[in-house]
Amino acid sequence: MNQRNRRPPRTSARTLSRSSGPGHYQRKQARKTRHHVLRIVAVALVAVIVAGGVAFASFAASINSKLGSGISSDLAAELSDTQDVTEPFYMLLLGVDKSEDRAEAWGDSDSNFRSDTIILARIDPVNKKVTLVSIARDTMVDLGDYGEQKINAAYALGGASLAVKTVEQYAGVNIDHYAEVDFETLTNIVNTIGGVEVNVPVDVVDPMANADIKAGTQTLDGDQALALCRSRHAYDEYGAGDFYRAANQRAVISAILKKVLASDPLTIANTINTVADGVTTDLDVPQIISLALQMRGLDVDSDVTSGLNPTTSKMIDGVSYQVTDKEAWQEMMDRVDSGESPYADAEDDPTYGVASSAS
Repeated sequence: MNQRNRRPPRTSARTLSRSSGPGHYQRKQARKTRHHVLRIVAVALVAVIVAGGVAFASFAASINSKLGSGISSDLAAELSDTQDVTEPFYMLLLGVDKSEDRAEAWGDSDSNFRSDTIILARIDPVNKKVTLVSIARDTMVDLGDYGEQKINAAYALGGASLAVKTVEQYAGVNIDHYAEVDFETLTNIVNTIGGVEVNVPVDVVDPMANADIKAGTQTLDGDQALALCRSRHAYDEYGAGDFYRAANQRAVISAILKKVLASDPLTIANTINTVADGVTTDLDVPQIISLALQMRGLDVDSDVTSGLNPTTSKMIDGVSYQVTDKEAWQEMMDRVDSGESPYADAEDDPTYGVASSAS
């Protein structure tokens, strides 16, 4: 057939109505409207996420400035150069009494304070384990130019950097991170998380520490927790009060860990913000939250172990010291470094059955 005589294809009414009628126009406009709305929603969500990110970054930066304000260049240089909190590491925890009464009497310079609580912590995020080793504050050590001194003098003589260096040499480990807590802040920490539950085997009555805590499983508020951490004379009939006080401090720390690790990230961040004025650490907020999330599932009863450096009390030149049993100390640190409990048997702990524990 001649191509000129071929008729153009017919367009049915049905075809016209689908492609070019009013309904087609309405559907097209509806699709445009939906796409426009979706774009607006997407842009709004992105704006909220960005704004939230900026707000959190600003919030975290504010907390970080408080937490890190006491980290001197000397201390930063002494700490091992690592930002990794996903592998096992050692951290030095110091409790320093900077109460108003003491500051008024001696001044608020760090040189007027001694670290009454010294705890070497091994933290293992991989296996979700924490080991806390108290070092008796009267432990005799060589402080170089300062001669033989009690280990808690390191903080007063050379600040946190000398304290870290001294504990590293004493324990034979590299310390990656540092945290310092003012005793007065402990009250705020415990109250912020709603108290802590502690098992108290014997009555703790010590007027000098404002302690009057009955035996049994107790939920302690901040003042009671601080009193338990300060009490020595409640244990006069059992032995060296410092040993039991150190054990109670580890119990309170374990109880705090248990409570904090059960919190969500926002609550953790708010808790850090609340106590940041009384805490000094080289860890920043993202690192702390990351570490807390990694440690979720930790069982305080089985995954948190603790001990005290093995020493013997001796009077030297009229001064009372704790002299280290070097062989026993090496054995303990070998166990700790391997991720084991400081003691081969719980009853090796001189405070066993008398000092408190996390419930």
